Order: sequence, then structure tokens, then C-alpha cells
Amino acid sequence: MTDATPRRCPEVRSHPPRRRALGQAALPWALSALGFSIAYLVVTWPLATRFGHATWGGPGDGWALIWQTRVRFDHGISYFSPTFTPDAAWPVGTSVASAVMLSNAVLELPNFLLLALRVGDVAAYNAITFLVTIASSLAMAIVVWRLGCRKAVAFWAGLAYLLA
Repeated sequence: MTDATPRRCPEVRSHPPRRRALGQAALPWALSALGFSIAYLVVTWPLATRFGHATWGGPGDGWALIWQTRVRFDHGISYFSPTFTPDAAWPVGTSVASAVMLSNAVLELPNFLLLALRVGDVAAYNAITFLVTIASSLAMAIVVWRLGCRKAVAFWAGLAYLLA
């Protein structure tokens, strides 16, 4: 005979809320972001000396995105504006010059802001790439911490994510 009472899943315990000053709560994450920044600069070292003139990884999609962003910015074309180009989808052309992809839009829209502030094309691209890398590593660290690991272990998880 089976027991008719439903089994309960074990509760996931999150960290209890603590009343601390904002500066105290943010300090470990600020130190983690600093550590991730140092690791990023060490791994991509030559880039730090040529931040406004070179991109990490060399020619490829990054350079194409820089060029595309500059052309759209110079002509006042929004990323989501339909335009016609005979060069894409040859031989018939296409009514949208680039596919509306979230990965491109997430990079291109902040890039428009930096270009409006007169930041150079390559420096704007590198700054966004740097900030996204640090934010992603920090997000990984926070997720690992929220899963119950210590902050030191969470830092190493974020560092592994940055270096992967």
C-alpha cells in the first residue's frame, strides 16, 4: 500500500536578508569587478596599450560591426530602420540591411550613445566589450553565490567564466 500524502520538494534556502550599509554590501562585488578587470587586462594585454586603435581578436565580425555602426550613425539611420541594399542577399537584395539580432542591437545601441559623446569608433567598441565581459563575470559570481557558495568560490567561478 502506498502513502497518499504528496512528497514535498526540499526547500531551496536563499541567504537571509541582512541589514548592512550599502557600501558594506557592495564592497565584495566591487572588489570582484576590480579583480575581473585586472584579469581581462592581463589576458588581452596588448589591447590595453592600443585601446583606441585595435580590437581583440583582429579582423572579422567586430570590425564589420564597428563599420556598420559608424555608417548608420553618420547617416542617422536607426538600427531598426528598414533600408534596401543590393549587396546583401545577392542577387535580389534585401529590404533590411542587417538582420535585427539582439546580440548586435545590445552592442550597437550603446555604441550610438558613445559615438554621440565623441568617443572614437574602436574605443567605443572596446569599452562596451570590456564592460559586458566584466558584467557577465560578475553575474556568474552572483549566481554561484546565490546558489549557496561562499563569495570567494563565487569569485573563482566568475574568473573561470571570464577566461573560458
